[in-house]
Amino acid sequence: MASLGVPESAWSGIRPTVTYNGLPYVHLGMLPADVVEQIAEAMSVTETSAH
Repeated sequence: MASLGVPESAWSGIRPTVTYNGLPYVHLGMLPADVVEQIAEAMSVTETSAH
């Protein structure tokens, strides 16, 4: 998140968690819409460059 230029105050609530059957998840909680857009764009670039 820091590499995207998102201030820590916007993503400090993100927490890793493990379900009762051991599956790893990341709880994002509430994020500002512009931060979600930045994350989606970064993931899209990563997805495209991986192919």
